[in-house]
Amino acid sequence: MATVDDVVKESGVSRSTVFRFLNGQNVREDSKNKIIESMKKLNYKTEEIKKLDNLNIEISICHDHYDFQGFSDVVSGITEYAQENGIRIYLSSRTGEQIDKDYTDINEENKVHGVLVVGKNKVDELKEASYLSKNNIPFILVNRKINDENISYVTTDVEKGAYEITNYLISLGHKDILVAGNPDELLIDEHKMRGYKKALEDNGVEFNEKLYIKTNKINLENDLRKALEAGNTPTAFFGICDSDAIKFMNVATSMGMKIPKDISIVGMDNISMAQYINPPLTTIDMFFKKMGSVAMEQLMQLIDKKIKSIKTIIDHELIVRESCKKLK
Repeated sequence: MATVDDVVKESGVSRSTVFRFLNGQNVREDSKNKIIESMKKLNYKTEEIKKLDNLNIEISICHDHYDFQGFSDVVSGITEYAQENGIRIYLSSRTGEQIDKDYTDINEENKVHGVLVVGKNKVDELKEASYLSKNNIPFILVNRKINDENISYVTTDVEKGAYEITNYLISLGHKDILVAGNPDELLIDEHKMRGYKKALEDNGVEFNEKLYIKTNKINLENDLRKALEAGNTPTAFFGICDSDAIKFMNVATSMGMKIPKDISIVGMDNISMAQYINPPLTTIDMFFKKMGSVAMEQLMQLIDKKIKSIKTIIDHELIVRESCKKLK
């Protein structure tokens, strides 16, 4: 049986235009004629578009996702794919305590056919994954990697990315590399800390507890300032994410330090601000928008039962800018 993709290919018209036409929206006359001719030629039936039109897909995201551009980019990738394919998307934010009641209420009112879980802390994420699995609701974790053969995810290899950017600092002669994070609460921090430590180990650099700050987003700037005032003398700072690196940059410059003359700084994510700050930040591009669109595409395959589970790693890229210097 012919599909929407077949109509797109045969007509030479974009997917979004085909879906607008099938949903009864206005399209250019020449495009309309091409689509109609293709549908006749392929004997296309409208069951597929009806099926998509009845789907309810949810993005379950952390309540403070607006604080991080990467999650906004993920959502952008998801919604762009959904719009091109005529799929309805709902955005929700819930804590672990709300999961059971929230999903029960939703399914009583309007069945959820699939869920994309984005940016939750370790406890809430695992609880939500457990609930969705028990209730046979297809779902994909986005920007997370979990060692469970039954759980699907789409992410970059953040451990490898952290390893690569730490290794880059070491290649410039840096050994005293300050890092801050909260691996006990956040899986993403846990994976990045592993990469950081592995790079130190592989280069024969001993991990220095004095250069590790266990903190959270609220206390980060204050804890970074305390670390520098305490006399710790790092030559570089590895920001678990770009926003942390930028906060450290603000703290360091407020204390009279020049970047990269006095200290080198790197981050991870490649948010848009990273290229515009002074100096522009060296970082790892995580391709969040692509991550979102791939996750949405693969969730549809799970819903259609074309796959049982899938684990996808998106390539990352080291972006070298002007926030680091080579030590003599």
